[in-house]
Amino acid sequence: MAMQRFSRKPVTARWIVTWVMLLAGVLCSVLAAAPADARAVQAAPHLVASGSCPNSPSQTYPISPSATIQTSTQTPYIGETITISGVGYCPDEDVVVTFRGHRIKTVHTNSDGSFDPFEYKVTGPTGPVEACGNGASGLADDQDCVALTVSDNGTGGTGTGSGGNGGGTAFTGVEIAGLIVLALVLLGGGGALVVAGRRRKAVPVDALR
Repeated sequence: MAMQRFSRKPVTARWIVTWVMLLAGVLCSVLAAAPADARAVQAAPHLVASGSCPNSPSQTYPISPSATIQTSTQTPYIGETITISGVGYCPDEDVVVTFRGHRIKTVHTNSDGSFDPFEYKVTGPTGPVEACGNGASGLADDQDCVALTVSDNGTGGTGTGSGGNGGGTAFTGVEIAGLIVLALVLLGGGGALVVAGRRRKAVPVDALR
């Protein structure tokens, strides 16, 4: 009875790409499913109750913060340069400014609890976002956020905006939906390549009699 010997196919570029796509799809799925708080880069995760600034210049008349973050517009478009400023923070302290939950700059307040405006170039994607300023004191009233709506290039509006003591978000709904779509595409493409590879049967290279 003749016996057949089958060749073992070497690892090919197609095989490597297939598994890379599958792993990338799984990673995107996990990232999209993670809670927003776990993905956010929180500048001041620990807050304490409202109170006086720890570095108040006078113990007799301590300063209580009432932070307000301000932007030159609440409807910027992608690529637009806006200005961000803040008032009502504790005096002589660092304030971490975030956009979409990511740190963009650390500023320092003056004796009045204000920091100078600085410029920031808005990036995509479009949709609702928040710009926040978190004071180093950790007091609940020493942080603030302002809600913005980012639009496509040239379709934004004007007008200033300020927030009212709130927390930031990490990913918008648009970003999460994009991750889910990317994960499905990668998983589907990888699965298709795996099925196609399994359909190719090994062929005999010789026969032993």
